[in-house]
Amino acid sequence: NVFNPTDGVEVVSAQAYALVPTYRAYAVVNVPVGTVGAYLTMQQLGFDEATLRQSDLVVFRISYSFKYFDPEFDYRNNVRPVLWVFGWVDLNGDGRIQTNELIWYNYGYQRGTEVEVPMAKLGDRMQPGERLIIRVDVRPTGAGPYPAAVPVTVEAVAYKRAPAPDISVSPSYAVLKPGSGETFAVTVRPPADAAPTAFERVVVFTINGTTYVVPLSYTVVRQAPTALTAGRTDSWYNASALRGGNDWGWRYESGDWRAYYIVSSAPNLDVSFSWQCANTSLAAYALTGDGFFAGYFFSQGISYSATTYIGSGVFLWASTGGATRLLITPSSNFAVPIQAVGPIYATMSASWPVQSAGLYILLVRTTNYGGCGTAEALSGSTAPLTAGPSVPTTLMPGLIKANLGIPSLPYLFAVKSAAVLGGGYVVPSYTIGLDLKFRDMVYVP
Repeated sequence: NVFNPTDGVEVVSAQAYALVPTYRAYAVVNVPVGTVGAYLTMQQLGFDEATLRQSDLVVFRISYSFKYFDPEFDYRNNVRPVLWVFGWVDLNGDGRIQTNELIWYNYGYQRGTEVEVPMAKLGDRMQPGERLIIRVDVRPTGAGPYPAAVPVTVEAVAYKRAPAPDISVSPSYAVLKPGSGETFAVTVRPPADAAPTAFERVVVFTINGTTYVVPLSYTVVRQAPTALTAGRTDSWYNASALRGGNDWGWRYESGDWRAYYIVSSAPNLDVSFSWQCANTSLAAYALTGDGFFAGYFFSQGISYSATTYIGSGVFLWASTGGATRLLITPSSNFAVPIQAVGPIYATMSASWPVQSAGLYILLVRTTNYGGCGTAEALSGSTAPLTAGPSVPTTLMPGLIKANLGIPSLPYLFAVKSAAVLGGGYVVPSYTIGLDLKFRDMVYVP
């Protein structure tokens, strides 16, 4: 609702917009390690600076291979990247970039293999004679030897605001007399091929020439079976790709996360994700619409790889069957009322059956990023999983009574582990699958 509290007339217009990628460019540069890095103009990179300056949003990304990040595979990174964005004015006309000629706009760093730095409205910030440059640093950490230089992939993606075809605002125009108001109705009509994920839009209100931006997000829910990563994902948040975001000096939640929304009347689901890069590892989580983890057995509410957290944002490398695939099997039949009589806790309730019409929220995130590119294609799908019936209530003597069901999987997992020698270190790693085969491009068991 927009209300006019003034003594004059207010003219209001409303329009919904989406950020649409209009330009994308890549380059590979060899960055010396342990120096000031590399100052790079857009012309040196082969990027169209005019297009970048005319965009509403530009996202710069850098990535490099995991083999330079932790070549000994001892969970201690040898280097770390930093990405800077500057404006440059050649004050003395010598054609050389000097620090006193730079205007610092933004920067980012990660103790990982990928860094992302966004910049909004470059054209409004930069002067006519100013040039856009970036600086890429690869810095040693002291944890081990490092190469003289590292090949780094640089990406620039430009976005422009475009009218959002999936959002309509009514009315789109109104004239408000003093003391009057108008209610604007926003209608969401996602396209038929929209992925079951989250979408971000903005509604722009212009009132007497002043612009007000209202963020808007909505989610699409699909019926299983369905592909999770198919459909239109034309925004900055891309449901069909993952980037880095992992930081080996930060916290558990560091990484790139994606969310998917599924409805199913089946008591059990089979959800799988696959990717490309051998040194990338993912973890998956399944929640019900009630907010509980969808199951208490192994692989139901949390995938196995989510349990291998070392600390400070570091996870063990993991995969399913030695391949780049992840499996999770959420269940709606998982009531676990536990009663315990004791001096501290009288009742503990672990989780409850699904109550919200079979709604599942599936989360997947990177726990390690292999750095095979600035983004990595992700493929996901879900389907009902056929399983045997639940067993009757099991009573446990003593203080605890539990009501349990059998796991939804009609087969057993084979769990394998290996101690891998790398650079004088014994490196723990593991994999899970349906056989006893242990295979990975990185590890030598």
